[in-house]
Parts: sequence; C-alpha cells; structure tokens
Amino acid sequence: MKSTFLTIFAATIGLLVIQAGTANAAISISGATLVWAADPSDDPNSFADTIGGNARWNIYVRPEGATDFLNSDDGASTRFEAPALSLGDTATWEFFVNTASWGDNTVNNPGSYLNLFVGDRSGPAISVRLTGGNVTAVAPLTSSLLALIPNDADGALVAPAGRLSYDSGLDRLTVTGLKFETVDDTVSSFKDLPDLQGAGSPDTKITVNLEVVLVPEPSTGFLAILGASLLFFRRRR
Repeated sequence: MKSTFLTIFAATIGLLVIQAGTANAAISISGATLVWAADPSDDPNSFADTIGGNARWNIYVRPEGATDFLNSDDGASTRFEAPALSLGDTATWEFFVNTASWGDNTVNNPGSYLNLFVGDRSGPAISVRLTGGNVTAVAPLTSSLLALIPNDADGALVAPAGRLSYDSGLDRLTVTGLKFETVDDTVSSFKDLPDLQGAGSPDTKITVNLEVVLVPEPSTGFLAILGASLLFFRRRR
C-alpha cells in the first residue's frame, strides 16, 4: 500500500511540475479575419484577412502608436506574427482595413466581427464582437450568431471560436476591449499604403486590447488527488 501511495504521490507531483512549467508559455497572435456584419456570406468581398494573394481585402496590423506595420503588400509578407505576450503582459494592437464601411456604429449593427488566430491558423483562437455600437462591451462570437467565418490558413469557412480567451498551458490570452472607428486613409485593399486611387477615402481601424493572466485555479484537480491519496493512505494504516 505504501508503494501505491508513493506512486500516486510521485505522479501527482510530476503533473504539477509539468503544469507549472507551462505557466509562462508565451502566446503570439499569428493571423486575423474580419466579417462584414452587413453581409455575412461566403462572398469574398464580405471578408478581410491576413493571408494575402486572394480576392479578400487585406488586414494590416501594428502596435498602438507605431507607424510601421508588421505586414505588408499582398503576398507572403501579408502574414504577420505579433510579438509574443507572456504572463502579466498587456498590449494594444491596431488592425486596419480599406474603407470606412467595416465598422457600422449603429446600435442595430454591431460592426464587423474580428477573429484572432494562434499557431497554425486553421481555426480561430478568439472570436469577438461588439454588443451594439462601435465602442461598447465585448462578447464572444458564436455559431448561433454567425455560422461560419473564414480561417487564416487558406480562407476555408470554419466555426467561430465562441470565446474571448485562449488558454496556452496555464496562461490565458483575453481580449479585454474592442473599438471600431473611421480614420484617415491609411491602407489600400491590398497594400499597407494609402489608397491613392480611392481619392483618400477613410479607412476602418480596429483597436484591440489584450492581456495575459493565469488560468484560474490551475492545480485544484491535482491537489484534490493528492489530498485524497493522503487520506486513503492514513486510513489504510
């Protein structure tokens, strides 16, 4: 019996160590897609993404206040990998897409739906929407509201994430704020430069606030196993 307890104890401690070792795993956003709420269909003009080289308009990304974008043009360079965030970090990112129509600030149209990708881009890590107007509370974008959204791997239509947070080990990346606004001409449909042919028409800027926190009570289950094992061993003695 003692050997059984020791085995359980060692396994539990091992799991705790593994969990602790992943607590500070950095998380990096690797793609984004937008769905125009006024026409959520499979029409390429209703979507924007960071794939490049397709019919969909491009999204260009930069840290808040920066002048240079992380991505450019309309090929492989349209891809981006945001600087990684670790436990305790906060960040604000700006996403730009051509024309002002992506963000409708009326109460009945919550603006465009933003999907963020981590890793292989085949499915969204976070799908977020506004609950009415361009600056208000955020909520998850679920399949009940919009059945399909494009992924950022090849543009295939997949289900939205249905959550505002993405867990990596014990770290949790969460969207804490979202804002759609019209700004001066900053990008074109397929280039990270103003759309000169569009006579300087305004663009849409989406500001996203992010934070990384510890997943709540990450080791509760393991500690419960350990406690139960201790009680069992004491009773058997």
